[in-house]
Amino acid sequence: MLFNRSMIAGILISIGAMAYLSIGGMAGAVAFSVGLIGVIILGVELFTGRMVLEPKVKNLGIIWIGNFVGCAIGSLLSKPWVGIGLASSAIIEGRLATGALCVGVSAVLCGFMMACATVPHALGWGDRIGRWLLTIACVTGFIMIGADHCIADTFYWFSSNCGFGSIWIPLVATIGNYVGGWLFKLGVYEKIG
Repeated sequence: MLFNRSMIAGILISIGAMAYLSIGGMAGAVAFSVGLIGVIILGVELFTGRMVLEPKVKNLGIIWIGNFVGCAIGSLLSKPWVGIGLASSAIIEGRLATGALCVGVSAVLCGFMMACATVPHALGWGDRIGRWLLTIACVTGFIMIGADHCIADTFYWFSSNCGFGSIWIPLVATIGNYVGGWLFKLGVYEKIG
């Protein structure tokens, strides 16, 4: 059940990434939010949404693998749109050019932003409209600055033509996102929660 819910989340993030790549710019970044909004409304399991709240590392591993498989499915579903593959390749090639340190640091920022976007929903902080606006703002922000989201990067990797030599990108992004989530937990969640 946990794996299936995680796989669905990976597909939803893939749909958000497809929307972003199809539209581009600020409108595309806002459209990417559709993926996370779907994850939150359906209550499925996204690694970057659960990393702060899930105490069991084993469960986080299952969630990550399910998200990975969901991104593979999402990538297969995106194949009719050639432009998505080309845009994904450009993103992965850009990540390769900047290197692991840059990917990791930007992933820390993205992890912090994802915790800001998801934890208030899980814990019922603030009012409903404010939570949704925060979600859209955080997703739009991390997309516009090009921060690395491990699950989105997994979709880009599957959809690109960059091969196994670039698999390190979503792996490094996973570590960075996790660190960013824990910075959120130490700085905000522990004080408020």
